[in-house]
Amino acid sequence: MEQIITRETASLLLEFNTVGAENKSPFWEKWDEKIQTIRQEMSESSGNWQTDHNREEYWRFNNSLTNDLYLFLQENYPVPIPYVLFFSYTELDDVKNIKWIGDLADKWLMDIFSRESFYKRNKEYFTRAEVKHFLVCDWVKSDGTNRKMCKYSDLAYHFFNAIITANNMELSSSTLMEVSKYFFAHSRILKEFLVFIRNNKNFIKDEEIRSISYFLNREYIENEKDFDFKKQTYKSLKWLTDIWYATCYLEERNYRFGAIKDSKIVQDYIQFICKNLIRENIKRFSHNEITDFGHYFRLMEYSTSDHSDDLVYYWGDDRDDDWDYEGFSVEHDSLPLFVGNDFNDINDIFDFLRIEYFNNGIDFDFNNYTWRSLKQLSNEWHYENELVQIDLDGLEFQKLLDINWKKSQINDFTYEKNGIIWTITEITSGKLLHEEGQIMGNCCFYYLKDCINRDCMIFSVKRNDKKCEYEERIATVEISNRWEITQARGKFNSDIDEKTENIIILWADKNQIDWRNF
Repeated sequence: MEQIITRETASLLLEFNTVGAENKSPFWEKWDEKIQTIRQEMSESSGNWQTDHNREEYWRFNNSLTNDLYLFLQENYPVPIPYVLFFSYTELDDVKNIKWIGDLADKWLMDIFSRESFYKRNKEYFTRAEVKHFLVCDWVKSDGTNRKMCKYSDLAYHFFNAIITANNMELSSSTLMEVSKYFFAHSRILKEFLVFIRNNKNFIKDEEIRSISYFLNREYIENEKDFDFKKQTYKSLKWLTDIWYATCYLEERNYRFGAIKDSKIVQDYIQFICKNLIRENIKRFSHNEITDFGHYFRLMEYSTSDHSDDLVYYWGDDRDDDWDYEGFSVEHDSLPLFVGNDFNDINDIFDFLRIEYFNNGIDFDFNNYTWRSLKQLSNEWHYENELVQIDLDGLEFQKLLDINWKKSQINDFTYEKNGIIWTITEITSGKLLHEEGQIMGNCCFYYLKDCINRDCMIFSVKRNDKKCEYEERIATVEISNRWEITQARGKFNSDIDEKTENIIILWADKNQIDWRNF
């Protein structure tokens, strides 16, 4: 108690300490005496001790001051005080977080000095067991020697680490640190989310919590919408999360999903897709329970493109590597339904539902179908309606063939190798579009209106053998209005071969067309 402290430290000590509380143990009597002495000395020297410490110059920016206050309290105060409550900042730290976390740290320091139960004052943040772990935490270097100055994130780390340790959760602190990026500045949601995690601690997993928190941030926090955790089980919240990821993924792969994604028929279709993905996984991997089918969508992590501010999907660190999940390894092209050319089936069924049901205001009962039977129904519809007139302002079929539209800014392409000439040309008339569909055995003619409105562009890939003097259509390619390859198919919607794929990628690179989802 006789340790000499600076005026700045004394000013902070007076600010945090509560003098005259009812608890009057021998220690507190001596402590109050010391505080009164500090108050008197500062008042006599400056006239007003309350203005001695300038709060405009935030005291947590001062490394020596935070150290000084902590060392004094460590020497004289009987209750352990986490060093992270005295952390300092760098200029690179987020000002918004500095203010909020700093105020919270101030509150917790005052709560410790208040002589009331820290647990009673902070029930919304901690359980009784978590308080014990939090109050004894310290921050030392990895070699266990000297303390170092902390940032606001270190307080979040110890806060979450106390929760994980006290509840024996199988979670890493880094995972909850990811959560803190979304929730820590929104105290009400943070508290409710932590209660939810505690109540479901036997079910949670690292990747799932990351995904759930990202979903809640994007759909609720950023839009300032409330979310009622009390109405959710862990399973139902994970299902909502996975459906959201599936919706984002499908919208990214096919812009038409985005246009009507809020309609009942599309929402039912997405749930139908996800349920069949679960069934496919159980069949494929012989799991009794698929714990996280949304992992398939999260393989395409959100990242910021180097060329735009749009969110895009990418394959982990290496597009060509296999991925390992829950003890088994699979190649990308073996993923069911969504990955590779199987996505063409999803688009075909979507076009069938959109034209035949959504456009006519008719609902569709997915309960009556399996994935196989719905795919068969879609294929039959596409085949039977290939030559059916398209409703385009009431125009007859022959007039649709006569329609022309302006070529896009995407250049056509010619490439020659080993006596073979490859060409990629844009289709700019109803006649050529219908001809492409007839020869290739696909339904590209149904994209006539989208081509006219510049919602998409259709290109024909041909191969010419100079020796044999023949030309052959190889593939049909759809490009979205965001200059992304939406789909590329061979005859009768077959998969294209590797040579054709490489030619299309060469052409896409020359025109700065995004082929990452191709």
